[in-house]
Amino acid sequence: LNLLNTLRARLGNIKMALPFIRLFGHEKVYGKDRIKDYDVMIENFRSWVYACAQRNAYSIAKCELKLYNKVRRDGKIVLEEIDEHPFLDLLGKVNPFFSKFELWVLTTIFLELTGNDYWWIVPNQLGVPTEIWNLPANWMKVVPSKTEFIAGYVCLPPGEAVPIPFQESEIIHFKYPSPFDLHYGTGPLIGAQYAVDLNNHLKIHGISYLMNNAQPSGALYTEDSLTDDQFDRLKKQWNREYRGSANAGKMAILERGLKYQQIGQGLGELSFPDIAKSIRDEILAIFGVPASKLGLVEDVNKANAEANDYTYQKETVQRRLTLIE
Repeated sequence: LNLLNTLRARLGNIKMALPFIRLFGHEKVYGKDRIKDYDVMIENFRSWVYACAQRNAYSIAKCELKLYNKVRRDGKIVLEEIDEHPFLDLLGKVNPFFSKFELWVLTTIFLELTGNDYWWIVPNQLGVPTEIWNLPANWMKVVPSKTEFIAGYVCLPPGEAVPIPFQESEIIHFKYPSPFDLHYGTGPLIGAQYAVDLNNHLKIHGISYLMNNAQPSGALYTEDSLTDDQFDRLKKQWNREYRGSANAGKMAILERGLKYQQIGQGLGELSFPDIAKSIRDEILAIFGVPASKLGLVEDVNKANAEANDYTYQKETVQRRLTLIE
């Protein structure tokens, strides 16, 4: 809430700057459109995507960022750790409402889901940064420049009609390198999108099957004609007696020459567990998370668990830390 109030106050102070933003690159819109709908991406923060993105985010957040100074000693360049510095103070108290841990978690989650994350650096009157705010990636757009590559950014929080402009120097834009766009990043969720869609539909199918059947498993048929009243009564009675997981396995009693014929398959016949596991493994592989890191202990012993952890830290966590650094 404080962030929205701050942004609204900022908007009230710089509305006159909005027409100038139009001159930065695009004549008809504020900011360059993204190739994907980031709201939809963030809605996928559930199931295995949630597990993978959160695991990567917490692994990043627990790493301690340190500051060093390069000095020449005996003809060699060495690193000396700096214990006191305004930068370290800033990270120690990000802003009045978010901790350093929360900052890194949100940064990584937005990177994993959208491939982009934005820090708004708030300076004091002397121009020294005093606060960092993580602006949701689905609020932000890049304003391209024909001469400077990026002229600035615009932010459109929910419920606001007019975008809020930022100068390029006010925003730190983290992004995973993308082959699709020079201004926006591409996260692992794009690579896993087919598996994520399959996983979502499979979960919905499973829920629907247990609640009311996602497809008709059978059909009632008769050689006689049914009146509308008979059809409606039969449909209501059948749904009341046999629909839903609580009524599974009940014996059906048919009347008036009705016969039942099976036409569908159950979840067991569809190899539901094998399909779900295959989809899960694809999502985990794309996000770089070993199954053992999520508590999935299939065929895991101490030796390969430690090997998995080493590979995870080196190939997944370290690479993300290098990008942030």
